[in-house]
Amino acid sequence: MSATEILVVDDDPVVTSIVSSMLLNKGYLVSCIQSGRECLSSMRQKLSNKEALPRVILLDLLLNDMQGSQVLKELREIFSPSYVPVIMLSANTEGEMLEINTDAIPDVYLQKPFTSSEIIQAIESVLHQS
Repeated sequence: MSATEILVVDDDPVVTSIVSSMLLNKGYLVSCIQSGRECLSSMRQKLSNKEALPRVILLDLLLNDMQGSQVLKELREIFSPSYVPVIMLSANTEGEMLEINTDAIPDVYLQKPFTSSEIIQAIESVLHQS
């Protein structure tokens, strides 16, 4: 059986490095993207080429080029009717995140800083639901 692919979208190389290490140590296949626009472009390309989509996307709320909530909203439109669970990562509280954009609510909200066990538990939770 092949490894489960997780896409990490965060503009902070330290965060992507730490999260990648956590996931690789648990046997996940990890891809990293550093901008919202690159994420959207990559997902559109994968769909048009009928390539396998990641099983879960870890998406930072505050990216340099656009809000993670806007990326999430566009991802939901791109993936319809397919579905890829999204875990939103942010230093903001869940309430603050919901104030930013209620049009795009993630499957799981994970507040930074988080532990390895918290991120793995969140991923396993959305994988079991999908």
